[in-house]
This record gives sequence, structure tokens and C-alpha cells, in this order.
Amino acid sequence: MNNNRMGRVASELQKEISRIILYEMNDPRLGFITVTRTEPSPDLQCAKVFVTVLGNEAACKTSIDLLNNAANYIHSTLNKRIKLRYIPKLSFHFDNIVEEEQAVYRLLDKISQENAALAVKEKPKASRAACGRQAHGTGRRPKTGTPRARKSPKVGKSVKPKAAGGVKYNGENE
Repeated sequence: MNNNRMGRVASELQKEISRIILYEMNDPRLGFITVTRTEPSPDLQCAKVFVTVLGNEAACKTSIDLLNNAANYIHSTLNKRIKLRYIPKLSFHFDNIVEEEQAVYRLLDKISQENAALAVKEKPKASRAACGRQAHGTGRRPKTGTPRARKSPKVGKSVKPKAAGGVKYNGENE
């Protein structure tokens, strides 16, 4: 099946499942749920729905179990809303992308703090110019001053405007 079509089907499933959970499921045990992505199979017989839940691990497990129990209701509602030959069977899974993202940010912060600590510990090295060497190390003088303006190539002759004052008749101005 075309990847573009699979992406559109996945996107449409994600939007409609989000709307059903938000507006039509009135279970107080459901936590704050966000549908992060859907992965339908190539034959559209089944689809994995990945969700994140705000709260602790117990609330997450409870919400996932409730969603898996309500999968038939969500499937029948999707069948009424989406015009597909076959609506995939849904299975809900916890998406731990948020925790992985936070772990990556923590590692990046740790690396930047270590780099900052190393920069403070190291002494600044003397520059080549201060040692009497040339700045670029290429054997040429360092460039100073402003760069030259490049000349634009001449395309054609420029035409000077005629003097204002009218048309000349017999060498005289009007």
C-alpha cells in the first residue's frame, strides 16, 4: 500500500480516536490521555494506538486497561465516522517517548555542565599573534582594513539624461 495513504489513514485514525476519548468516553477512571501516534498494519487489519497518560504508573496501567476494554466501542464509533473498507482492530499501548526524551535532555544538560567545568579549569592558551607568529599560520600577512569593493561588470554603455530645458532649435534653447 502507498506510504502516503498509510500516513493519511494513521493521522485520521489518531484524530478520531482522540476525539472519541476526549468527548464521548465519560469514565472518571480515565486519566488525562494523549494519543501520540497510531501504527496501522499494511493490510489495515489491526492498528497499535500509542498513548501517554498524565500521572503515575498505576494510573497509566488503569487507563490502558480501560482503553483496551473499550476498544470495541471505539472501533464501532470509528466505523460510523471514517469511510474505509475495513476499520482496523485497535490495541492500546503506553508510549514512553516522553521519558526517553527527558532522559536525552538530562544527558545533554550533563554534557554541557561537564564542558563548562572543563572550560573553567583549563587556562586560556596564548594566541599565535601574541607569540610573534602570524595570525593565520599560512605564511601570509593577516588581512587588515576593509575589503575592496568588487567592480561590477559593464553590461552596456550608460546613457546620460538630456539636459532639462526643452528641445533645441537651431542651436538655441526655448
